[in-house]
Amino acid sequence: MDDGRLHEKRFIVLQVDDHTITCVINSEVSEFVRARPTLLRCQVLMHAVEHLFMDHDSFIDCSRVRSFMTEEVVADLMSRPEWMLGEATDRCCADIAAGLKASETLSVVEVTSICGALADRANP
Repeated sequence: MDDGRLHEKRFIVLQVDDHTITCVINSEVSEFVRARPTLLRCQVLMHAVEHLFMDHDSFIDCSRVRSFMTEEVVADLMSRPEWMLGEATDRCCADIAAGLKASETLSVVEVTSICGALADRANP
């Protein structure tokens, strides 16, 4: 994370090529985000009842994405396979696409590419 604090964070993988594109999963929506409608509409509820690997309902922050080198992600996951928790439902992926489209911080090219990858996931 780039917030200067060391703490566990979960990410959802949206797209993989040379880079792995992700969004952060938060336990709750912060006061900062709740006070800003443009950010609030980019928060996607991830229901724990539909995602049994989650302990509680959480929120995917689609207001911005994070990019990591895929070779580094693969190396990390190979050394720590327990970090791979499960897959998002098709409904959740559709909600993520809507959240990304609402983002004012992502370019149309980024949103189109990521939403295409999410659609490909649902229709292999």
